[in-house]
Amino acid sequence: MASNLLLIMDVKALSSSFVACRFRFVLHACNCLAHAMAQEGRDKEEYRFWVVDAPLRVLDLSASDRHLMDPP
Repeated sequence: MASNLLLIMDVKALSSSFVACRFRFVLHACNCLAHAMAQEGRDKEEYRFWVVDAPLRVLDLSASDRHLMDPP
């Protein structure tokens, strides 16, 4: 719990350096792609940039998200 409080304090401090900053609650079901990308980055020990080839898991979730936003 204390680590969450420290994180929130850091976010509030950093957000004050922007001209505008807005926070919104997002259901976990709508946040699967961001979660997968964060996990992929956390599991690697080196910095990575996805310019052309993203990990397959991220591509699959991205396609799934697109279908939710713009159904066929």
